[in-house]
Amino acid sequence: MAWGLWYFGMSRVGWGKPGSSAYARYELYNRLAPLLFLLLLAATGSACRLLRGNCGRAGRAGSHLASAGLVLMAAGSALEFWVFTESAYAPGSLRGAGWSTYCLGLLLFYLGTAGLGFALRRVRGFGVVGCLLMGWLPAGAVLSGVGSLTGARLPSLSAAVALCGAAYVLLGYRVRAMLRGPAGRLG
Repeated sequence: MAWGLWYFGMSRVGWGKPGSSAYARYELYNRLAPLLFLLLLAATGSACRLLRGNCGRAGRAGSHLASAGLVLMAAGSALEFWVFTESAYAPGSLRGAGWSTYCLGLLLFYLGTAGLGFALRRVRGFGVVGCLLMGWLPAGAVLSGVGSLTGARLPSLSAAVALCGAAYVLLGYRVRAMLRGPAGRLG
């Protein structure tokens, strides 16, 4: 959920030309992103370890792909806003490479969560989580399309990322319930 709130906050922070006070706020805000991605990485790894193979090969592959995506997103964001923050986004610049790394990571994260979601659909008690993990980015794309067609300014990526966050919260809740078992004790 923190990632969804972070994206929503991004729309409130705004953007400005480098060197302006608006850009300074934007840059400071974006420096928080790697921490969020590392928290998601920990949640992904923990959930998959706790499911102990219930997801099959597709779930493990999805988990590994999503984890690799999160590592790339954190690295790209750190490169862009911590290491090469003074460089321009010119072609071939290292800051642009940070942005490209982030975008590649986002693609891998989506593919991985979709694979994990596909595998979770068949695990008893995890169907809704699976559908949410498979559908968070398409939901954002639909909102973006509706916004473009109607001229409305919809927080499509924020909503999609919040949906992904909801899936992670529900995943944690379901894993915890599974571990507690029928007697309500952790086992």
